[in-house]
Amino acid sequence: MATGITLEEVNELREFGNRLLRCKTLEEVVSVTFSKIEEKLHPQVISLFLFSKDGTLKRERMKGFDVYGMEIEDNWFPDEEYKPGESFSGRAASPKNPASSSPYGETYWVNDLESELEKFLNGKDYKAKLGSLKCGISVPLNGTHRTFGTLEALNKGYGSDDTSTSFVYLDSEVCWLTVLGAHVSSAVSRIRRKEEEKICTNISRKLADPDNRKVPQAEVYKSITDQFIGKLTPYKACILREGHGDKLFVIERSCTSDITFDGKGLEPRSVKGCLVGDVYQKKEPLIVDHIRSSDNRFFSLDWITSQGLKSFVCFPLTIQGESVGTISLYSGYTHKFTGNDIEFLENISYLLAAYIVGIKRASDAKLPKFEWNGVVVAGLSPIENKVLVALKSPEWEFRTVKGVASETGLTEESVKSTLEKYRGIYARVSLVPDNNGNALYTLISRFVTTRERLALLRIFISKSISNGFKTKRGA
Repeated sequence: MATGITLEEVNELREFGNRLLRCKTLEEVVSVTFSKIEEKLHPQVISLFLFSKDGTLKRERMKGFDVYGMEIEDNWFPDEEYKPGESFSGRAASPKNPASSSPYGETYWVNDLESELEKFLNGKDYKAKLGSLKCGISVPLNGTHRTFGTLEALNKGYGSDDTSTSFVYLDSEVCWLTVLGAHVSSAVSRIRRKEEEKICTNISRKLADPDNRKVPQAEVYKSITDQFIGKLTPYKACILREGHGDKLFVIERSCTSDITFDGKGLEPRSVKGCLVGDVYQKKEPLIVDHIRSSDNRFFSLDWITSQGLKSFVCFPLTIQGESVGTISLYSGYTHKFTGNDIEFLENISYLLAAYIVGIKRASDAKLPKFEWNGVVVAGLSPIENKVLVALKSPEWEFRTVKGVASETGLTEESVKSTLEKYRGIYARVSLVPDNNGNALYTLISRFVTTRERLALLRIFISKSISNGFKTKRGA
């Protein structure tokens, strides 16, 4: 291809690239990039598409004008997305040759868009919005290991005073936008790396607590799992487990807004006979690019299938040769885990392992053991021991789940799960709830009190009077 791009333009683009590298946010990169494209090509519409957590190209930003010269608002086609290679916007995100082993897309352009309108998913809607579809360029944004988005320009010469401007994209302009796209890729990749570093820094500060804020364990764990499913990560679900004896207990979990943990229980996993148990015992990470190819190994396959999850990675939390837990992550598309992904997960795993060991040792040293009939109960996990010791406290006759969670630093889910597990063995529920309707728990050895019976009687009398009043009114 005869590019026609000059050395002066190349040097100008290099300076532009240096300017982009000074940008601190994606919004700033987009603003500078769109202004540069407007200045050079005068397109009617510029769009940026980035891969979503589902593996589709989703429109991240758009700037342009409709057929009436009005600026197009962001809420026009707010959920516009395409599969790689699909329609016009997705074509540049995949290699031209389907048989290619390359993970990178290639520039795609058309100078007679309306003749190919039927090939594009939303071509008719775009034509109605813009008035016409003459020409377009879509260039890939390539990262270190894969294409992560596309940059698109539609309809050349919009708003230009140059009457000699042709309404087709020249080879030199296609080449210019492709080179510009490479600089944009570098800038966005740099911001993403900085965001990963920020996650590591935030987690490190939470774990080390240099300001001596004494951050509760539950808050630390929730912060970590939430950051793992943040916008710039490929993950949609994160589950953190801690090992005690021959069991792995869920201590925290997070998921994106389109995922639910309904149908996936909190039951502890045995370290034998399941994937997370293998990781815990062998102290080696497990990577499953295609869950479907190994679906017979997954304990929660029904939940995985219902949520549309495709890839899985589980890392052991190990320190000085000791396994203390696991962290499991799921993605919504077939994710190829890169060296950067693995290094990032390794770093966080080491930090988490050190934190859990420190907390465990401090907790074991301070916390008394739960006794029943004067004998220490063996086989309890530290979480179960904490909950039952709190329930046994002589300072409280009855405890709520929230109260125990607040005192112990555990999640309300793990507290409730423990209390229900040992209900009828060591714990029972009061005959009446508290004033807010919350269940009240106490030891099963504490017999039903007169106060409970009176409270239950008051409720019964109140309901009887109310029902009698309704019956008289009905008569």
